[in-house]
Amino acid sequence: MKGRGFWSTVRNDLTRGADSGARLVAGFTLVELFVVIAIIALLASLLLMALSGAKAKVLATRCLGNGRQIGFAFLLYTHDNRDYFPDLYTKSWTGTGVEPGGVWWFETLSKGNYVTANTISNGIWRCPAVKERDIQVIFGARWEGYGPVESTIIRYAYSRPGEQGRVGSLRVTDSKLAERASTLWLMGDTGVPRSSTNVPDSGYLTEIVTFPPNPDLRAVRWTTFDAPQKQPACRHRRKGNVMFVDGHVETWRYSDFRKNKDDVFGIGL
Repeated sequence: MKGRGFWSTVRNDLTRGADSGARLVAGFTLVELFVVIAIIALLASLLLMALSGAKAKVLATRCLGNGRQIGFAFLLYTHDNRDYFPDLYTKSWTGTGVEPGGVWWFETLSKGNYVTANTISNGIWRCPAVKERDIQVIFGARWEGYGPVESTIIRYAYSRPGEQGRVGSLRVTDSKLAERASTLWLMGDTGVPRSSTNVPDSGYLTEIVTFPPNPDLRAVRWTTFDAPQKQPACRHRRKGNVMFVDGHVETWRYSDFRKNKDDVFGIGL
């Protein structure tokens, strides 16, 4: 009897211990589960941030390559055309639109085979950060995100409709250009902010030019016309790419463009 009672007591103790241990293990596992979930969530967010950053860098690098190719097409054109850059448009601006029958700078380069045809979408003409919803179709052409500065180096061929005296773009051999070839914008990311009160974070619609900032305003804005505000499109994590007249490329912060750093837009030409 004593022996039977002893083993019964042992079994009861073991059972109670097992139950207690199960409860302890179960409680510890629940806490551990929450900790593991939190760690996994943190690691996942860090991984997503890293992947997002890596993707942004890849897009920015591809964009630099596109801008360089289009910029070199400008320079190749000058070799065949008495050192002149292609006109912004081969006719004039009427005040409300363009004089009909002219050719845009990108069509000039495309038709002259200086670069891949502009009719090939998703090619070098399109900044890889540009989404389909960002693309404007104006004057029958898709504008996919790159352009020169309007009115400084690259200009309309004529000041007014029917005018005989040609204005046109400058020559690459112009002394002022030659002196400042490493600081002047030739080709780069261009666009119109989706929200003029949230630049550059609102994103951009596409454009084929940037205006120079208005030097008469203390708070620099891109105008000649207040709307649309055609300007450098800082699509790459608040940065934009630009190729200079001498052929080198750089990535600038939005604040650099706003300050017209080194007179990159050529206002002083």
